[in-house]
Amino acid sequence: MEFKNQVSFYAARCTGVTSTTTVGPASDSLPTTGEGAGGAKTYAVQVLAVKSAAQVDEMLTRLKVMGFDARVVRDTSGLFKVRVGPYQTREAAQQGQRRLKTRLGGQPFVVEEP
Repeated sequence: MEFKNQVSFYAARCTGVTSTTTVGPASDSLPTTGEGAGGAKTYAVQVLAVKSAAQVDEMLTRLKVMGFDARVVRDTSGLFKVRVGPYQTREAAQQGQRRLKTRLGGQPFVVEEP
């Protein structure tokens, strides 16, 4: 029963790509203004993709403590993807990626978002 409650909780937080959970101040991300006239894309840095909600909570907590703006996106395969951003340009996202790699390790990478 507890597991079912946890899954329901995370599913509600993570449904669809546009649904996000913000976890703290974004000291290194730029605010987005929406799609504007040119339909501009935004970028994010993905730091984790797992099926375990416990790992997601742990990573969100670590990122919050470090001052990153983190959120969870759930895709159709059921993976919870932890992303930092949004960033207005790919260059800004790559700078955030380098910062995350230095602070967290691992292999964070830049993704384009609609």
